[in-house]
Amino acid sequence: RVMKNRKSAKTLRTLAPEQAFHFAGPSGYIGHTAYNLDQFEELLYIIPKDSIQFHQERGDFCRWIAEILEDPRLAESIAGLNTRHDLARVVKERRKLLWSHLR
Repeated sequence: RVMKNRKSAKTLRTLAPEQAFHFAGPSGYIGHTAYNLDQFEELLYIIPKDSIQFHQERGDFCRWIAEILEDPRLAESIAGLNTRHDLARVVKERRKLLWSHLR
């Protein structure tokens, strides 16, 4: 249980700017940055559709979640999802589970 809490806390932590997820589109940075998984989920609802498509095609979301947030289970769960709704739903479910480990 203690190890699970530590892993959950690590995934949910607030990151330094150089580790944060900087949303972009085909023409570059679009002005939104997620410093933690909570913000990432919130931003999935408002960033342009072409930004979601841009990052999913390149594997950016999966790579950031697996390498920086160190949550390979979530990264695998979102691989191949292309709609804002599906991505946000899966991230929200995982985020709620992780937070429940800390309460």
